[in-house]
Amino acid sequence: MDTAQKFEAFAKEKLKTVLKDSGHVLYSSAETLCQGNIYLLGHNPGGSPEGREDESIENSLHNLAEKTTNEYLDDSWNGLAPGEAVLQKRVRWLLDNLNKHQLEFNIRIKVDIRKVCASNLIFSRSIDAKNSNFKKMANLCWPVHKYILKIVKPRMVLTFGNGEQSPFSFLQEKLGINIRHYSDSDSRPEGQQIRTVSYKNGKYPIYKFNAGHGDWECKAFYTKTGLLVVGLPHLSRYAIDHHHEVPRWIIHLLSKQVHRHHLRDRDRWDIFQDSVYHFIGYSSTGSGALSSRRSRISKLFGHIINNIFYYYFLLLITPFVIWFLDLGLSLKESKMIFGLFLISPYLLWYIFTLQAFSDWLRDDMGMDKKYARPLSFIFNTFIWIGLPLIGVISD
Repeated sequence: MDTAQKFEAFAKEKLKTVLKDSGHVLYSSAETLCQGNIYLLGHNPGGSPEGREDESIENSLHNLAEKTTNEYLDDSWNGLAPGEAVLQKRVRWLLDNLNKHQLEFNIRIKVDIRKVCASNLIFSRSIDAKNSNFKKMANLCWPVHKYILKIVKPRMVLTFGNGEQSPFSFLQEKLGINIRHYSDSDSRPEGQQIRTVSYKNGKYPIYKFNAGHGDWECKAFYTKTGLLVVGLPHLSRYAIDHHHEVPRWIIHLLSKQVHRHHLRDRDRWDIFQDSVYHFIGYSSTGSGALSSRRSRISKLFGHIINNIFYYYFLLLITPFVIWFLDLGLSLKESKMIFGLFLISPYLLWYIFTLQAFSDWLRDDMGMDKKYARPLSFIFNTFIWIGLPLIGVISD
């Protein structure tokens, strides 16, 4: 069986109690059940279920592998031409505009609505969100979404609705955010308000952005695995096509300029920066980092890290400049200092592994911090310093 057929079999097994309900599972084509950048998630199919028994969840799963249409482009809603309903046009506008600000934030993710995997948190249809039996139905459908997430491996889940009973709040609960414990923090550009939220270990921010409509807000958070989850006011009510700043804010969050370490495809340099920020204390997170002195140090260090290649090059040529200007260094001494500077990234990598191994012991192995840190120090010192010294001595 291919991916779509396996998904169909899995979904039918998990949804067997609601297969006869009027509803829909996948709003995109079967081809979107593959690795992609975005998973689009609404609340649930709208409209009265009465008289629509033929549009059952079971029928939507039947021959899913052959599905080539996209409900936001090809379906006729409310008697309008295909793709001309308000929600359909707003979804298309949002995804199209995610392509417009990528150059500004140095990110390259082509967004094509036909290639975006799309669904609803709840698959059963209801006349409105209040009648969706939210908690029960969301939990019933959740295993199917976990299956989709495992296939798609998105960088971002883009949800419609961010209130108390919404896809966004449900993902907060399921993906590890404890929304009961938070403290207000400082502000970010473009009207972005940051709120720090406690995980079991460490603190991760929730980002809030003025939606430009009364007191409505756009919200976002990163999971511990680096997945970005964005919650917008529901697009059936929120005229997002009047707010060009919102797609820019989303790309801003998705770019490395917000949190390098939260992107899924992290290279070693991104991971190292993650460790440095964590070690020094990122200026926007944690009450301990809010003192003006700590904040200034963190921002200065952040600047150095973001431009480290330039500083490292300057560091390498400095001893030769001093020798050339005859300021007290011989050529031999300059070469020795150059050699020490040359191996300094090796020692910096040791700092990264020290933090990463400690985090792994705490997060994945459940070890207490007071044991994880010294154990990480002993292990990494032996690997990065002890073994090379043993090799040198033995030679």
